[in-house]
Amino acid sequence: MKNFCTTRINIIRKAIYDDHKAWTLGLMYYLANDPSVPEALRTETASYGLSADEFKDNENFPYYLYVREARRMIGAYVQKQQDILEERTKPDAICLGSHWIDSHHVQRVAVSKTQFVNEGRIWESITQPYEVSYRAITPKATECTNLLVPVCVSASHVGFCSLRVESTWMQLGNSAGIAAAMAVKQKKSVQALATPDLQRVLK
Repeated sequence: MKNFCTTRINIIRKAIYDDHKAWTLGLMYYLANDPSVPEALRTETASYGLSADEFKDNENFPYYLYVREARRMIGAYVQKQQDILEERTKPDAICLGSHWIDSHHVQRVAVSKTQFVNEGRIWESITQPYEVSYRAITPKATECTNLLVPVCVSASHVGFCSLRVESTWMQLGNSAGIAAAMAVKQKKSVQALATPDLQRVLK
């Protein structure tokens, strides 16, 4: 059964990958060749190409999709926009975030044959760092007691827009690793760990 599930998941992943690859290459072909595209843009797009010295064994196309945002845990605390802009301090803080709130366009909608609008763009600068709660990486105690989640962190869409950078993930991962070691040593659930003790170690 396990092998069947793994095979099925791999088939689904490949289908998703192939769909994105076809869409991306199809868009580039369209922009370079379709007569409805302005000539200057067609000419510019035709000058583009895949990097000849990368991913040589994959038709010069990247091996993996870049997934900027996916499913996230709903944990003991959900880090939100309010936590970034207004309520920046947390009693159980385990790291600092400081990246601006940014979300790429979610979709492009055609409003006529010649015009479109982009939807979903967010861009808000951050003037002060904010603290991230330990509870944002812990599941609800009623659901799981031996798991810490630094990447699929418990955050709203807007909260995640700022959290989702490597420097913050590195801090969250470091905090999760130390918390896990402390919980094992103390024979406690991750939720029962005394956060002041964790904060002292982190400092």
